[in-house]
Amino acid sequence: MKFFILFFVATSVNVILSTMRSLITIKGTKLSAAIINSITYGFYTYIIILTSGDSISTVAKMCITAFCNFVCVYLVKWIDEKHTPEKMWKIEMAIPETCEVSPMLIKEHLNLLGISNSYTKIGHWMIYNCYCEKCVQTDAVLEIAKKYNGKVSAYESKI
Repeated sequence: MKFFILFFVATSVNVILSTMRSLITIKGTKLSAAIINSITYGFYTYIIILTSGDSISTVAKMCITAFCNFVCVYLVKWIDEKHTPEKMWKIEMAIPETCEVSPMLIKEHLNLLGISNSYTKIGHWMIYNCYCEKCVQTDAVLEIAKKYNGKVSAYESKI
């Protein structure tokens, strides 16, 4: 039972480190990526030793590894999403002039959703410049465009 708990904890730590390594390698600096890689692969040597032991069955090791991977990857990704700041998006939404709804009604709908916007008529299109600070606002603009057979272009703000 002692080895079972040890294997479970070590596998959880390994999965957490590996998931963090993937995220930091993509989002981090060269130094942070190098540090997390060295820690992760150093710890992985210990996991290999535990995996080669005969204290618990291979099937039990497979089940523990699968469970730890599911739970720990989900947990790390959830924490990462909570700590990732939302970005400002500028979405240009073009609604065809043939749309039965008045441009002011769409503008007011956007305002009610807390989406800063402006619009202008260009050719046979009403072009709305929408500034979305949250994902739900972006989703709302996309839904409006879909409802009125519009087209969208999105631009992420850069720091």
